[in-house]
Amino acid sequence: MLAKIASEVNKPNGQFYIKPNASSCIEFMRERPLRKIPGVGKVTERILREVLGLETCGELLQQPRVAVEIDALFKQSTSHWLLASSLGIANAERSDEHKRSVGPTRKGISVERTFRVKYEKSDLMTQLKHIATTLSEQMREKKLFGKTLTLKLKTEDFRVISRSKTVARHIQDSDDIFRIAKRFLLDQLPIRLRLMGIRLANFKGSAPALLRGQKKLDNFFRKSDDVVTTTPSIPKTNVTTTTTSLSKKKRKRKQNILESMYKSPSPQNKKKRSGWVCKRCTFLNTRIDFLACEACNTPRYENSTPSQ
Repeated sequence: MLAKIASEVNKPNGQFYIKPNASSCIEFMRERPLRKIPGVGKVTERILREVLGLETCGELLQQPRVAVEIDALFKQSTSHWLLASSLGIANAERSDEHKRSVGPTRKGISVERTFRVKYEKSDLMTQLKHIATTLSEQMREKKLFGKTLTLKLKTEDFRVISRSKTVARHIQDSDDIFRIAKRFLLDQLPIRLRLMGIRLANFKGSAPALLRGQKKLDNFFRKSDDVVTTTPSIPKTNVTTTTTSLSKKKRKRKQNILESMYKSPSPQNKKKRSGWVCKRCTFLNTRIDFLACEACNTPRYENSTPSQ
């Protein structure tokens, strides 16, 4: 925080040095406006200025009554942060009281190895054991336990084969990983491979997507009639009647529009409205600048006659 504020003192080409001791930091922050503190916006600045009459960090520290009044205006965590920032004390990691621990956020972990084409059973098993050991070590470092294992194989002609299985318990040990992957590999022998990989997913302690803050698309694309039918206060018969009546009104309105578009104009309307009548569909085109019929898209110069 101090480096960010001090970088603006002698812009654009100058430098500003703060001695690495408490008195220098406090003295530097004393003359700085409260708005310079990262995190203090227009609203917070206005509250401090109009309610408490504070504009600089020094004014915030000199008045003993300010600590009590700030607690009344802001949350306790916010007031403590303001006082600490005025002294030049800042923590790069802000604590969130609403933060939830939801377990592993990643969906899976995998290890793959590409090699020259191998087809001997002993060579393939040695490579599979090495991959299982590497994957187990990475899972121990990240404290992960997986339940769904996937074996990926790429043949000599670049054809990809994958086999997956969900076991009864979460595993992490290399022997357990190798034992399950070995069954998949034995089912494919004889085979010539150039790539082999193992992936583990479905981790222990992982939270559902909603707890991780993700939203489902169903919430955005839910139909309006589904929302109405799920309302307990409206009977089901009323909902059906309302939906049916609305659909009838829409169909009738659409029919009236089509009839008004395609019916022949009356003699009274002929005198009032100017345009041209299409010979093919007898539609009165009121737009003289159109080169084709608005109803059937027939070219005007082929079958049109001037309206009377």
